[in-house]
Amino acid sequence: MAHRGQTASLDPSTNYRWPTTYTNPLTLNSTEYGPAVTCADPAIIKERKRGTDIWYLYCTGDELNPTDGKGHLITQYRSYDLINWLYIGDAFTQTPAWVGNATSSYWAPAVKYFNNQYYLYYVAPNSQLGGSAIVVATSATPAGPWTDSGTPVVAPEDNPYNGAAGRAVIDPDVVEDNSGQRYISYGSYDGGISIRKLSADGLTLG
Repeated sequence: MAHRGQTASLDPSTNYRWPTTYTNPLTLNSTEYGPAVTCADPAIIKERKRGTDIWYLYCTGDELNPTDGKGHLITQYRSYDLINWLYIGDAFTQTPAWVGNATSSYWAPAVKYFNNQYYLYYVAPNSQLGGSAIVVATSATPAGPWTDSGTPVVAPEDNPYNGAAGRAVIDPDVVEDNSGQRYISYGSYDGGISIRKLSADGLTLG
């Protein structure tokens, strides 16, 4: 699934005015909708390309601002200086069949690079499987196009403590130990935090 949206570039050149100061909060710009007012659950990664550092930012898919007025399937931004950010489109144009129309936005991205490709882990807050799930997509570049793995990494679960339905399978992150084994952490309220082994290809639980 390819990303959608604006592809305008802030590509630095010999005349690029590198900023020397900044003011928080930083401005996230969209050529179509104007400045974004939210970037919940941010994740960031750097790509080194032709001698230039390019940074990519991924956010939970809230509406960019009231003019936008809709949910998003992970918003993506690009920057060359970590201060000026440009919206380059959503990571996805549609949800996979197992998610369907159960949600119109994705949450809590986590972006990683291993196995010579980029991995984008994220949350479907609801799905046809009956609850929230963690999904992963891969790409040769941090700007996409992203290819959904086709099945959840972590499917909807019941609360491990009391068996209640509707555990919050959210907020993933991936870490690697000294042996090269990768683990995915996730969870929050209603079930606590879990850490599980990932498969070598990063697409399923190990």
